[in-house]
Amino acid sequence: CLAEVAEEEGWTADAEAMLREAIDASVALHGDAHPDVAYLRNFLALILMKEDKAAEAEPLFRKVRDQRMERLLPEMDGLTWANCMDVANNLIVQEKFTEGEASCRASLEKYASVGEWDDRNYQLRDLLRIALEGQGNYAEIERMDRSLLDAAHSGLEKARAQPDPSGPGERDWLLRVAKQRSLLGYALVHQERFVEAEADLRECLEIYAQFDPIPLAQSDPDAWLRYDAMSLLGAALLGQGKPVEA
Repeated sequence: CLAEVAEEEGWTADAEAMLREAIDASVALHGDAHPDVAYLRNFLALILMKEDKAAEAEPLFRKVRDQRMERLLPEMDGLTWANCMDVANNLIVQEKFTEGEASCRASLEKYASVGEWDDRNYQLRDLLRIALEGQGNYAEIERMDRSLLDAAHSGLEKARAQPDPSGPGERDWLLRVAKQRSLLGYALVHQERFVEAEADLRECLEIYAQFDPIPLAQSDPDAWLRYDAMSLLGAALLGQGKPVEA
């Protein structure tokens, strides 16, 4: 639509005006709960975010979420998932971290059936970490990442014992273990539990050392966690008074 062209050109004010007209026309034609209206309303909210109007975008995001969750339970289509992310991100941008946490948890609970390692839930948990960090709740981040680390270890053991060609292999589970070690190390460093953090981060880096970094970076969007783990290990060593080793 023309609004998409306007957005691509950076004409957000024009895109906003077009979308408001389109929403009014679509509501008159189809009714307020029609999928086209939801798409246009979510698009308008995204434009408002680009214009630094997060407070004005919030009720639009929320309305789409409430309608989609009610109508499409328990499926998660593309718009519904994107909107779950948009609602949480909108609240975090406004520093409404408690509400952002609640939004993330509600979405994760609603769509638990897609699996904890599904990319959609993985990204929702990333937003949950930001919301928890905004509250200084690193203990809860630790709890979440320990649970996921246990799940990754369980998956690794199963992959080694009974390989499944149709599912994640040993390499995939090893990388998941490494990622969770890195994320856990982050939570521990922020709690000044430097000795524990060092152990997790060293295990993380030992796993990553098994892979050539360049092909890994090309195939795995989370490979940056390898370098994050290096920085965190340095912080953990400094916290123990080991500047030379750091």
